[in-house]
Amino acid sequence: MIDAEDCQRAILDNTDGLKIGGEHRFGGGGKFRLPGGMALRQLMAQNSNRAGHMAYAAFDLKGKVALVTGGNSGIGLGMAKAMAEAGADIAVWGTNAGKNAVAKTVLGKTGRKILALECDVGDEAAVTAAFAETVKQMGRVDGCFANAGVSGRGGAPSFTQMTSAEWHRVTRINLDGAFYTFRAAAQHMVARATAG
Repeated sequence: MIDAEDCQRAILDNTDGLKIGGEHRFGGGGKFRLPGGMALRQLMAQNSNRAGHMAYAAFDLKGKVALVTGGNSGIGLGMAKAMAEAGADIAVWGTNAGKNAVAKTVLGKTGRKILALECDVGDEAAVTAAFAETVKQMGRVDGCFANAGVSGRGGAPSFTQMTSAEWHRVTRINLDGAFYTFRAAAQHMVARATAG
């Protein structure tokens, strides 16, 4: 059985080794089907060559600093790793100190400058403080990716039984957190542009 972690590892490791054929179940119980044993890289290449789509080409981010919230695992870590491999220095924010430490080690293998900070993006003051610390340690931020987010039902079996408290937790992180993060980044970038 191939699970979501195997797929993530294949994507992050950029390997051909993950074969997907028939029906496989992923962590959330969802189903994923690909035709007859096609390798993940083959599928990605096939999709990128369709009319109107460009194939991936490496890009150069040397001298740039990228901030990725929720960059200590999953898609956020994948984005952070790709940008570091393209030459960017990376700051990741996450609420889990252990995951932050692992992400810092993984990203550090790229040879880039890496900063991992604990930050609850749903807390406006925490975002302000973390952004100031990021600029202090990294010098600036050139790109910001508000990736932190949660899904939620708070253990409820369905959306119809989701509590208001759980709804507020989800929107605090997913909506307010994106706003606080992008606002701090935009203020910084506008100030830099104005200063020349």
